[in-house]
Amino acid sequence: MSSSFLLGYEHGDCYTVCLLADVGLIAAPVLELSSGTLVSFTAVDETPSGRFWRAEAILPPGPAAQMVTYRITLGAVPLADRAGRFKWSFHLPAAGESARLAYAACTGFSSQAVAAATADPYALWRKLAAEHAAAPFALLRMGGDQLYADAVLGLPGVREWTEKSHAAMLACKPSAQLIARLDCFYDELYRERWSQPDTALMLASIPSVIMWDDHDIVDGWGSHDDVPQNTPLYRAISRTAANRSLLDSAQLTLGPHEGHFALGFDFADFRSSSWTTAPGARSPG
Repeated sequence: MSSSFLLGYEHGDCYTVCLLADVGLIAAPVLELSSGTLVSFTAVDETPSGRFWRAEAILPPGPAAQMVTYRITLGAVPLADRAGRFKWSFHLPAAGESARLAYAACTGFSSQAVAAATADPYALWRKLAAEHAAAPFALLRMGGDQLYADAVLGLPGVREWTEKSHAAMLACKPSAQLIARLDCFYDELYRERWSQPDTALMLASIPSVIMWDDHDIVDGWGSHDDVPQNTPLYRAISRTAANRSLLDSAQLTLGPHEGHFALGFDFADFRSSSWTTAPGARSPG
């Protein structure tokens, strides 16, 4: 069974591993750490392509830096990613260490045609992997525009809507079938982009904090006029994008319970001068 894995940093000493597996996987997988710690995954949600699982591990920094190796098992069988890898490692800084942080944004392509026309579309992910191998990063901050979901406007039912008058746009209520089509679109987009071998390796090897921006919803979200911004269909697009984004960003306790999509985190436990804050301002409306 091949799956997609995402290593995240949540808060304090809390790290997460997220897993998208076939919907037929009912029994909870187990996260096995090189320290001997075992953590059962919890089923979080279902997407059109599978079941989304999440595990949390508390990893306080010690007197020396560590390379934490982990794998995910189902019974006695280790699960592999789409590249056939069965285990991964990440850098856990020592207490007081000057931890290295990487930053990434605008990592996607506006269309598959643009990606196909690019000679080496994932070269920067391999460069990140090479730098990480030479001197490991403790955290990957992803600042938005990871996916470029602009093609959502070309979906059947959405494309025709874009050609309507403003009055007709406001009056149009998206059908259940169209909502399902949106759900499939965003799910497939995440699966396709995150499963690229170079990307997948880094997302499983560097704890990440992921924010979103307009292209993760649709180009220009938040800056449009009242039409289309406040139409029922645009709100449906943003809600669908938000639901899928929250799964991958792992910020499942902040947004739904607090009623907003602001994001703040600190990475201060490793050294006081490395404190960082990152606000996220996109709201699904």
